[in-house]
Amino acid sequence: MAILIARISFDCEHQDQTQVFTNAKDEALTDMLTEYLRSQMGTGEDKNPAAEKNHFSVEVSLDLSEDIFQTKTDTGNKGLTCGIIAQVIDLIDSGAIKPQPLGKAKA
Repeated sequence: MAILIARISFDCEHQDQTQVFTNAKDEALTDMLTEYLRSQMGTGEDKNPAAEKNHFSVEVSLDLSEDIFQTKTDTGNKGLTCGIIAQVIDLIDSGAIKPQPLGKAKA
């Protein structure tokens, strides 16, 4: 069973200090995150309040054998989670941040 993982440490005030740790190849990472965003379209509004803080942790995993996404996050709200992921995609695509191997992530 192959599972791709992206662990994001997102800093709202200093987005260039955002960190992404993953076991995916660079080109597969943005594809995976984009597909996650597509999977969230049409799922309805999340009326839970978004957490009010400057630093967030988001983990997106994809089970490749079943094409099932799972997330762990401290955002409190799916809309905020998706916004952070969209911003991370832009940061990676622009070269502002570079994903690191998952093994370098702090436990």
